[in-house]
Amino acid sequence: MKKSGAKPAEVTLHREIQRLAEAMMHGRLDERGDPAQFTGDDAALVLMVNRMLDTLVTPLRLAAGAIDEIAHGRIPPFVIDDYAGEYNNLKRNLNTLLATLYGLHSETQHLIGNIGEGRLQTRGNDWDFEGIWRDLIKGVNGTLDAVIDPVNEAGTVLRHLAEYDLSAGCGGNTTASTPPSRRP
Repeated sequence: MKKSGAKPAEVTLHREIQRLAEAMMHGRLDERGDPAQFTGDDAALVLMVNRMLDTLVTPLRLAAGAIDEIAHGRIPPFVIDDYAGEYNNLKRNLNTLLATLYGLHSETQHLIGNIGEGRLQTRGNDWDFEGIWRDLIKGVNGTLDAVIDPVNEAGTVLRHLAEYDLSAGCGGNTTASTPPSRRP
């Protein structure tokens, strides 16, 4: 058998890097190498691997923390830290999601406030959103129309009746499920 020309320190370095790789693949993201066990270039390599792991783990933890906040009904602040390359894409995408959620929250609060104050013609602004978020706002607007249009029509009929105009009636152009009228 041919003997390896590797020095014991190189085997130890190999094992240390292998240990870190296995820890990372198993989700143990706090594992770091111990550069004090090595000298020279080997110690420098362990430090570089540690910095590489920190560079990878930091934005992952940031994203995981933001997702946890969102899952529990809180919108975290925008990410303002600087990241390089693909990490910056993660930051930009996370900030885009946060902007959408802040926008949806603001639009919902606007609707709730206006409807609660009797401004029943208020509708959500769907043009600032994309995809399912736009569909959501359009759906809320459609729901408001389906509920408020018959109420408005009934109000018009009641105003006519208050003026003794018995010719007014509801058009019945609604998809709402209403019980049939009963005559005594």
